[in-house]
Amino acid sequence: MSTQLSAIAATVSATTLSAINNFLDVTGYVYGVVNLVTPAVNLEGQYAEDQNNYDEFRTNLSVYKAQAGLWIQPTKTQPNDIVSQITAMPEVITGISSTVLSDLNTIKSLGFGSKANKTFVSQVKTMISAAQSQVNGLIDQVATFKSDVDHGNAMLTSAYNGILKNVDADLQAEIDTLQKDINSLKAKVKSAQKEITEKDIEKGFAIGAIVIGGLTAWTGVGDILLGAGIAGVVLTEEEISALKDTIKTDKIKINNDFNNMSTDKAAKTAVVLFQQQVNESLEQHDQAMTELSNFSGLLGTLHNDVDSAYDELLSSTSAKDQQTWETDLDDAITAWNSTNNMATTLAKIQVKATPPATN
Repeated sequence: MSTQLSAIAATVSATTLSAINNFLDVTGYVYGVVNLVTPAVNLEGQYAEDQNNYDEFRTNLSVYKAQAGLWIQPTKTQPNDIVSQITAMPEVITGISSTVLSDLNTIKSLGFGSKANKTFVSQVKTMISAAQSQVNGLIDQVATFKSDVDHGNAMLTSAYNGILKNVDADLQAEIDTLQKDINSLKAKVKSAQKEITEKDIEKGFAIGAIVIGGLTAWTGVGDILLGAGIAGVVLTEEEISALKDTIKTDKIKINNDFNNMSTDKAAKTAVVLFQQQVNESLEQHDQAMTELSNFSGLLGTLHNDVDSAYDELLSSTSAKDQQTWETDLDDAITAWNSTNNMATTLAKIQVKATPPATN
C-alpha cells in the first residue's frame, strides 16, 4: 500500500536534485556573461573598417548583459531575480513533505484498522496546487527571459558576422589556438565540478554553491575573460582556491598569447570568443526550461497520484495483516523523511559568485 507513497518520495527527491544542480550550471554561465567586458578600442590599419561592427557589438553586449542579469539581479520591474526563486523551490518540497509526514505519523498513531478521514489528502493537494501555480509562473518568467536574451543575441550576431568577414587565415589560426587553450582550461574546471547527491545530504554535507563567474576579464590590455563557458560548481572556498592554483599556468599562457596580439587583433578575437560563450549560455537556458517543465510535471503527477496513494493507507486493512501494514507505513515515513531532509538541506544553499581574477 505505501509503496506508492514511498516511490513518489523518491521521484520528488531525484527531480528536485536534478533541477537544482542544473540551475547552478545555468547561474555559472550567466555570471560569466554578465562579467564580459569589451573596452573602447580604436581599430586601425587593415581592421579599421571593422570599427562600426566592433562598436555595435559593444553596445549590443551591454544590452544583452542587462537582459541576462535579470537571472541573478533584481530590478524595480522584477523585484525577485530568477535564481532566488528557483533556489527557493526546495522550500516548497519541504512544506509538502512535512505535511505528508505529519499525516503518516497521525495514521500510525491511530493504529491498524482505524478509520482515518481524508482531510489529509485535501491539505496536501491544496499545497501541491499552490506549488505548481508558483512553478508555472516561474516558467512564464523564464520563457520571457529567454525570449529577451534570444533577441539580444540576434543583435549581437549581426555585428559578430560583420567582424567575421574580415578575419584572415593568420588571425583565424591565432583564434583557434586561443580557443583550444581556453577549452582545455574549461575542461579542467568542469572536471572539478561536483553535483549535490543524496549521499552528501545523508552524510550531513554542508552545501554552499560557489559559482565561478569569471577567471579573468579583458580590460583592453591583454587579459580575456574565460568565465562564461564555465559551469557553476559546488565547492568549498578551499577547493576554489586550489582550483585557481591548478589552472594558473594555463591562464598565464592564454593571457600571454593574448598580450602578444595587436590591439586590433585582440578586439576582433574578443568578439569571436565572447560570442561563442554567449551561445553556450543560451544552450543552458534551454536546459533550464526543460528542468522547470519537469518540476511542474512532477507536481502535476503528485497531485494526481496522491488520492490513490492515500487511499492505500485509509481504506480497509482487511486484506493486510498488521505487521505488513506497519512495515509499509514505516517505509513510507522513512522515504518522506529522506525527501524532507534533502529539501531542507537544499533550501539552505547560498549561491555566490567568485569575483573575476585579474592575475
